[in-house]
Amino acid sequence: MRRAVLKDGSVGALPYDYNNEPTPLNPYAQRVEGFPQVIFAASAAVSLRNRTAPGRPAVPFTFASDYCGGPDTGWVRTGTLQKTAPALIGRDLTVQSAVAVSGAAFASAMGSQTMFMERLLALSNVRLGTWVPNPLYLAELAKYGPDRMMPRLPRVRRLRYQLQELVGRYSDTTPLLLCTDGGHFDNLGLVEMLRLRCRTVYVIDASGDSPPLATTLAQAITLAYEDLGVTITFDDEGQNLLDLVPGSAKPLAPEAPMAALNARFSANCVVRGTIEYPEPVQFSPDAPAGTKGTIIYVKAGLTPDMPYELLSYALREKAFPRQATFDQWFDHAQFDAYRALGHHLGTKAAEVPLAHTGRCGVRRRGSGRPSQR
Repeated sequence: MRRAVLKDGSVGALPYDYNNEPTPLNPYAQRVEGFPQVIFAASAAVSLRNRTAPGRPAVPFTFASDYCGGPDTGWVRTGTLQKTAPALIGRDLTVQSAVAVSGAAFASAMGSQTMFMERLLALSNVRLGTWVPNPLYLAELAKYGPDRMMPRLPRVRRLRYQLQELVGRYSDTTPLLLCTDGGHFDNLGLVEMLRLRCRTVYVIDASGDSPPLATTLAQAITLAYEDLGVTITFDDEGQNLLDLVPGSAKPLAPEAPMAALNARFSANCVVRGTIEYPEPVQFSPDAPAGTKGTIIYVKAGLTPDMPYELLSYALREKAFPRQATFDQWFDHAQFDAYRALGHHLGTKAAEVPLAHTGRCGVRRRGSGRPSQR
């Protein structure tokens, strides 16, 4: 949607005309002065055992204005990808599509979050992911040129690719790769920020992990060490991840009427940790190389210092702020509550002192709602 002046002179919202303005990644995702570069974190389905660990049939894949791809599939310039892709497939190389794919949630291939319904989704053609040109295939094509033995880049997604979805076998050498939700590899997008060697990383976790512990963060920390050798600790100046556990806050008085909320209050919603890279990184041209960075981790939860209207809504809605992705029908009260929650969490994150400057961010969504913007 975009802001517009309507015929009667009032201000309202109008949808993009997708056919006349398809928002291609280059230039629509280019960095704007004063705002971080946006990187859409997705994942590519690869099920070969010599490329992926057992239980993790997916590899990272990102969309940006300059490059698309990942460490396992290689990267290709976004402009080259857009020029090479046939028209129908190229429609998915847009900002609108990247937003949808990075938050696809349910697809015929779900990586480490494999579910029983994948075959049903493939059979019924209910797809929230997309097939995009494989950077490895494009590199081979550029190096050796067209060859009769090499399969051609299809103009449309043919039966062969639906059969791959049905049997759940995905190769990393086919002309097209199935890209789905980035959460099928890392639900926070944290690993991709660490791969870019950011000095300061803000993570707002709106995933729907069941209390008490932030399991999505634990999985991302483990993945970062396995893939990148990067370690993350949260023992800096008394920062305690257990402060994020519901029920860890001091109860509000009067305790009897507030008992239902007190059991859900966390002592804190923000903790600061230390990132340790395996080698020195030149974070900025005017500073010496270093190995340490800072992570500001924000968990979507309830704290006693939240605005009164948020506490009132939380008392009425027992699942807030962990309503599942299945809930796609927000009313105005629900929308306002998550907007207010996002503002509160962002304000708290900005208050955390930093020992240095330099920030980096990534758009990722969790299984819950607030991260949808």
